[in-house]
Amino acid sequence: MKKTIIVSGLLFFSFFSCEEKLPPRFVPEGGLRLVEVIASEGSDLAGNYMVTVLIAGQNVYEETFQDTVHVIGQVQIWLDRYPSYTATIPLSSAQIIQPTRMRGRILTIDPDEKFFLQVYWPLRLDDGSNLMDKLEFPESTAGSTVYAPPERIHILVELTLFTHLGFMHYGPVDFIMHPWKKVDLPE
Repeated sequence: MKKTIIVSGLLFFSFFSCEEKLPPRFVPEGGLRLVEVIASEGSDLAGNYMVTVLIAGQNVYEETFQDTVHVIGQVQIWLDRYPSYTATIPLSSAQIIQPTRMRGRILTIDPDEKFFLQVYWPLRLDDGSNLMDKLEFPESTAGSTVYAPPERIHILVELTLFTHLGFMHYGPVDFIMHPWKKVDLPE
């Protein structure tokens, strides 16, 4: 008898439920915007020279964006002096960093709130070669650090965070890098 009442109640509510459909979802153009791309130089854990690119975006819409994150995009880098030396770094949700609010795969960005991605470039080029092998370093003695002449690079970013939004673009941004390397001691 109890099962009959529950089933009858469910049928009653489904039969008399509102058939009015929700309005179509409005996805604003330009609701999220890239606002800054900053490059810095440093080294990886092994002490090798690398460039770090910080990408900052902002919700410029009056409502919160909240959805499953699906980052698609890339960072393109090329040298001013040698435009054929290019690097393309694919972007993914693994590059989203704090203080961006992400719980599991759900990304939440309130109005005026910023989001951040961080990318590391170990100077690997699209052709598989290492830029450090192509730069001109002065002769030096073993155990010292040598510096190549400064190189201007250009950085262009395009990405989307959610499948239902279009791509955001920023750049190109210029950055002067000062590549260095340690000269190993003979074994």
